[in-house]
Amino acid sequence: MSWHASGYIKKLTQHKDGTRLSAREKLILFVLADSHNEDRGNCAWIGIEKAARDSLTSRSRFIELLGRLESKGTIRIQRREGQSNLYFFPDLPVRESDPPPIRKSDPTRPIATGPHPSDSCRTQAFSEPLGTIIQPLNERPHVNLVIQAIEESRRTHEPADEIIKRLRAQG
Repeated sequence: MSWHASGYIKKLTQHKDGTRLSAREKLILFVLADSHNEDRGNCAWIGIEKAARDSLTSRSRFIELLGRLESKGTIRIQRREGQSNLYFFPDLPVRESDPPPIRKSDPTRPIATGPHPSDSCRTQAFSEPLGTIIQPLNERPHVNLVIQAIEESRRTHEPADEIIKRLRAQG
């Protein structure tokens, strides 16, 4: 669920064409916002049956309302054959993701440098690659550089990637 998308929908009272949103349309938008994911393409994806059920609407009525929302420019639908459609809120301001939380951890605790199981395709089995290197955190200077950049970014509101470039240039 995206609080950002839900907050955007909460304030929405009319379509792009200026006509007023109905209560049922607003409910449909909240159901879409509930499945919105900023980290995976800034879109919502949810099956029609589940979305209709969540909005206490019949499948045919749900599809009709989606069509109305799309025709008035309130949402954009990317139809995908054999998969759930993707739903976009065209006027939803894109925001940069919050920086990841910094964990204060034991610097001697080893961390894996191989791929994480969530990086693999959900339908394929994951197996640890041979030769995965395990290094203590304190032997990975780039991790310390990123942590330093994130901390400085939180203080100064300068983008962390710019801070990293500056710190690397300083050597």
